[in-house]
Amino acid sequence: ELLKTQSNLPINNTELLLEAALKHERGLTLVNQRLDKLETETTINRSQQRKIQGLVSSTVIKVLGGKKTLAYQDSSIKQSAFSNCYKQLKALFDVASYIDIPKVRYEEAVALIPRWKPNLELQARIDMANDNGDMFKEIG
Repeated sequence: ELLKTQSNLPINNTELLLEAALKHERGLTLVNQRLDKLETETTINRSQQRKIQGLVSSTVIKVLGGKKTLAYQDSSIKQSAFSNCYKQLKALFDVASYIDIPKVRYEEAVALIPRWKPNLELQARIDMANDNGDMFKEIG
């Protein structure tokens, strides 16, 4: 009878170890799911928001030709440019406001903002204001 009990012990220990490992694995999976959710739902912080504002501002000013240009000084064009830049940024990240950009995608936003280009209609207004010539004029 002692042999029966002893021969059952390794099986019981193995079962206990497997059960503990499975329980641990389930717990780890749950923690990973919660962490993934937290990462995707956590938005950029105030410092990152200010950095994005600064990048948008410097990018728009550059696209307008600088602060001394007529395009920049025309409040309608300037407002349209800022609006257009933020609108494209929000659409790209599928958010209602740039402050809702997920923290995990912050570096992506920072890399993309300086590459912003205005839509064709806005670019034409900028060119006309800055007297960059008639966009319909023949070249050559």
